[in-house]
Amino acid sequence: MDSLSILTALIPLAALTIIDFYKSKKAAIISAVGMAVYELIYSIVKTGGVDILTISTLVLSILFIVITIKMKSDLYFKIQQGILILLVSVLILFFSVVVDKSVLLYTMEKYYPQMLFGANDLFKNYVESVSIRLGIGLMLYSLLSAYAGFKWSKWIKFAVNVPLLIIFMLALMVMG
Repeated sequence: MDSLSILTALIPLAALTIIDFYKSKKAAIISAVGMAVYELIYSIVKTGGVDILTISTLVLSILFIVITIKMKSDLYFKIQQGILILLVSVLILFFSVVVDKSVLLYTMEKYYPQMLFGANDLFKNYVESVSIRLGIGLMLYSLLSAYAGFKWSKWIKFAVNVPLLIIFMLALMVMG
């Protein structure tokens, strides 16, 4: 994964958390839509198309924003990331176990085909095994993320949602 792609995945999350801390709820809501659109545009530019994960993120972001505005409560907005991560983990596990297709391998084939150029079956099997660990780990992490959004301060929420998520995902990938 190149550094631009890593930044593209992290910038929306970091920006949203920082805007939520320093600005009003309205600014955070507007930035959430902007970040979801940013992810959509990045997907189109990078691959020439849009996948179900990108569409799901955009639709769910808009749904949580509408709920937040209609209910006049930012609870749904605060736990949005935890719920999105939970849904992604369920999707990863569904495809890994039921469909027998690794989401990570699919993602690498779509976004980073150069990483698979000349890859042997051992590497592909490793990526498939990481998918199941990642699905289970993200499911557990989603509970922590939702709890952080619900109960903890914005800075602790930021620490859980950015650096801890990165560390957590790297740890899941290197576990043997």
